[in-house]
Amino acid sequence: MSETTTTEAGTAPEGATVIPPATDEVTEWKRKWEQVSSELNELRTAQLSEQERAVQSARTEGRSTALAELGRNLAEAEIRAQAAEAGVTAAVEFLDLARFIGEDGRPDAARIGSYVATIPKAPAEPEFLQSPGAGHNRSRGREITSMDPIELANLIAGDTFN
Repeated sequence: MSETTTTEAGTAPEGATVIPPATDEVTEWKRKWEQVSSELNELRTAQLSEQERAVQSARTEGRSTALAELGRNLAEAEIRAQAAEAGVTAAVEFLDLARFIGEDGRPDAARIGSYVATIPKAPAEPEFLQSPGAGHNRSRGREITSMDPIELANLIAGDTFN
């Protein structure tokens, strides 16, 4: 039979290593290890949060930079699209396109719509007076056969062409 040894911690078989009971020093080191481990976890969490914040900040900055560069082009395209839909022609090269960009960097459809509504439609026919001598000269049935200045003067004065 095997013999057993009785210790403060209980009974152990003969030849087994007996672990002394936990002392105050071991307990103190255990407490310090737990404290340092929790501080390390907090630092890791804080560091991840900072990294995540940095990534989010970089994304936001990149998005705003891209919208700033492309916002004017988007506004111009929106103005042209709304003008075409309304049947008018917008001269966007003379506009301050920044006025048509919203706070989010995207074109403001309401502002663009109010601008397009103020553009007058072009008349279907020109409003110029169609008088003889302006533009294509109709000879009123008389054909011009010579470029002689005297004959042309007579034609203009109302005489017939010789």
